[in-house]
Amino acid sequence: MTHVITLRTEGLVSTITVILTLVGIGSSLRKKVNAIVKDLKGHHQDILKLIVTNNDMPLHERIRAGEEYVGNGGNGEISKLVNKLKKQEREEQGL
Repeated sequence: MTHVITLRTEGLVSTITVILTLVGIGSSLRKKVNAIVKDLKGHHQDILKLIVTNNDMPLHERIRAGEEYVGNGGNGEISKLVNKLKKQEREEQGL
């Protein structure tokens, strides 16, 4: 009977060790995924900025990209440019 209790205790310790190892791996993996997501969001903002500033893109696409850029927290010169593009679009539509 003593051997059974010892085996169960060792099994529990092994299980706890495995769980703690997986939690550690999960935590490390979560940090890496969060860093990748942060980088992707930054790249997305950069792409939106390139669309807004590209004079060869259709006006409505530039405005849409600019609104998304500003909506995602981007601001500054791009926001000013978006307002200028909206004004240009209204003028072209005769509004």
